[in-house]
This record gives sequence, structure tokens and C-alpha cells, in this order.
Amino acid sequence: MLERLQSFGQKLREAGVPVSNHEMLVASQTLQHLDWTDREQFKWGLASAMCRSPGHLEVFSTLFDLFFAPEGLELDLDTAPPDLSELDEVELIEQIIKALREGRDGELRRLARAVLDTLSKEASGGFLLYRALRTLDMDRLLQRLAEREGVDEFEQNIWKMEVQSRLERLRRILEQEVRKRMVEERGAEDVADRILRVPLEERDFATITSDEVADVRRSVVSLARRLATRLAKLRKRGARGRLDMRKTLRKSLSAGGALTDPQFKVKSRSRPDIILLCDVSGSVAAFTRFTLLLVACLQVQFPRIRSFLFIDTTDEVTDTLKSTDPADAIPKALQIANVIWLDGHSDYGHSFKNFHENYIEAVTDRAHVIILGDARSNYRNPEAWVLKDVRERAKRVWWLNPEAPQHWDTGDSVMSAYAEHCDAVHECRNLKQLASFIERLA
Repeated sequence: MLERLQSFGQKLREAGVPVSNHEMLVASQTLQHLDWTDREQFKWGLASAMCRSPGHLEVFSTLFDLFFAPEGLELDLDTAPPDLSELDEVELIEQIIKALREGRDGELRRLARAVLDTLSKEASGGFLLYRALRTLDMDRLLQRLAEREGVDEFEQNIWKMEVQSRLERLRRILEQEVRKRMVEERGAEDVADRILRVPLEERDFATITSDEVADVRRSVVSLARRLATRLAKLRKRGARGRLDMRKTLRKSLSAGGALTDPQFKVKSRSRPDIILLCDVSGSVAAFTRFTLLLVACLQVQFPRIRSFLFIDTTDEVTDTLKSTDPADAIPKALQIANVIWLDGHSDYGHSFKNFHENYIEAVTDRAHVIILGDARSNYRNPEAWVLKDVRERAKRVWWLNPEAPQHWDTGDSVMSAYAEHCDAVHECRNLKQLASFIERLA
């Protein structure tokens, strides 16, 4: 334990938490007064000895989960738990909904582990968390759990807040379990090094915790300002064009033939029309929210933007994004958009057909069409002909996929069916990759 505590203290220092030798000594002396089987007492006992300010608690909690992972199933059952290995995906989700409704965290942890066991054959690390969140579809769970009959509006709102809190606990349990598996595979110090050395702009959207959302939003706004300045400079420099020798020589006559003021052939560069098609189902919604926030902040550079959201049908949210402050516009757009047609599960084919029927006139030869999504359509008809027609009408078609390329065309992914009708398909998992892509549109 002392050796692990020493490694824990060293990683806290590397993360910017000023743990002195005296505080390490106090922490080691604290161990004899703590109940090691009580995880919360053990955690906050160490925190009181090693953290000088509340601002250090977020890093402390993250590293604590790596070095002192929860042991046992922590069940709240009186009898032996049933075997979950035979349950299919639908049955597991029903069991999770029951545990969420009854507020049983121990049972929830056991079910979360069963979900991860099912998915671990095809994913690992941060992508395992992404697949788990996508399978559970938090928005869909919220929709099902929030429905209560026979209660007034006040009780309904209180219950909805409670459900959101329980879903957040489920997400934290999944994060803890994924990190625990990573520690078992690589060791606590290696996982801690990976977490500490990855700046926020390079963190995968799928692995950003609820505590980091506010920081990411601030980073998005700051990134948008820097990009706007850079894009303006690139556009001004690009508009200057090639050197015009005729005008330069004529201009030099007033200075006795000295070439002091070179003249250039000015290019006329129009700003492109942008059409966004954004999948907002499941965990892809996290990626879409940050992307839409960045785009909303860049309205000055790209004034002609039309934005569409979809799950299994498509709806336009352009006016909402333009008329509201970017920080408030995204949740408002996600709330009012009519994006569910049948069952609320991803259906790219039907969504694209709906876009073609109602909004195809928006696609002109000036338009850059950008599609944000993982191309996972639940084994439904991809209707790739729609994208082919869009490509024939548009100037460019780009696809941004939050999944790593090695996972494209696995399971229900139909990325190849769409990729042949795109000018390019880019992996886009973090702010850095997103900013790099937007610079290409300048």
C-alpha cells in the first residue's frame, strides 16, 4: 500500500497537484485510521491529507480511480446474483432500466460490467466506453425513464431531475469500469501517464467526463476565435494572388524605377456555403454538440450555413443556431428538433431520404456538405443513392467520423457505402482534428 501511495503521490505532482513530502507523510499516517473497505471514507481521508484546495479534487478523483480501483461487485442483493452471460443486448438494457428506476447502484455496476464484457470482444480502451454509451443510448434511456403516469407537473420535473442524476451515475460507473480494465491490462502508472499527457484539445469527445464539459466548451469558444483570426488571414493572403509585373513596373515609374510597391492580381474568393448534416443519436451526440458549438461560433466566417440534425429522420435547426447564444443554442436545438420518426434508433437511410425529399434545393454547386456521424445504421438500408445525388449537385462532400478508421465497416457500420460518394472521409475524434478540418475549408 505504501508503494502504491508513493506512486499515486508522484502522479499527482506530475498533474500539477502540489503534494509535498510532509503531506505524503501525513497521508501514510492517515492510513492506519481509515477503514480500507469503505471506499468513500478511504478516498476522502486521503484527499484531506493530499489536496490543498478544491480545485485539485478533480485530478485527485481521476487518479484515485486508477490507483485504487473499486473491488468486488458491491451488490445490494441478499442472494447470489443470477448469471448474465446468457442475456442478449435488449434484455440487458431492460435490466438496466429496472435498476435505474429502483435506484440500485450495486446492481447497476454488475449490469454495466456485463455490457462491457459483451462489447470487449470487438473494442477496448476509450473506444469500449464509446461503444457502451452508444449501445445504451443515454438519451433514449432518459426518454423511457422520464415517463410517469398519474403525477402532476411538479413531481414529473423532480423525477426527471432524479433520472438525469441516476444516468450520470451510470456513466461514471462505466468510466470507472473501463479505466479499471485498462489498469489491469497496462498498469495504473501507464494509464495515468496517458491521461496526464493528453491535452484537452486532443482528448476523444467520447471520453470527456461530465466534469470536463464546461472546460471543453470554453476551449471550443477560444478555438473558434483563434480559427476565425487565422481563416481571415489565410483568406486575405489567398486573395492577393500572383505578382502582376505590368502594374508593378507602371507603379515603379513614380519612384524612379525602384520596385518598392509590388502589385498583385487580386483573386475573387467567395466564402463557401456550408450544409451540416449531424447525427445526434446516443454517444455521437457528444461529438455533435461540440462540433455544432464550434460552427455556431464561426458564423462570421461562414455566414451561409444551414444545419440539420437527424436520428431516424431529419429536421433543420439553422434559425435556432443563428438567433441564440452559441452556449444555449445547442441544447435548445437538440430539444426542439423533430429527429425521431419511428423508434429513435439511428437510421441513416431514412434520414437521408427525408433530407432529399424536403431540403435537396439547399445543395448547390457552391455548397460544401459536411456529414457528422459514425455511419452505424442498425443494419438498415443505407440509401447510398441519396449521397450520390448530393455529390453530383454539391461542390464538395465531406464526412467526419468520430470512430477510429479500424472500426469503420465493422458491425452495423456502412462507412464504405457512403465513402465512395464523398470527396474525403476524416477521422474526427477531438478538437484538434476538428480545427484542422475547418482550416481546409478556408
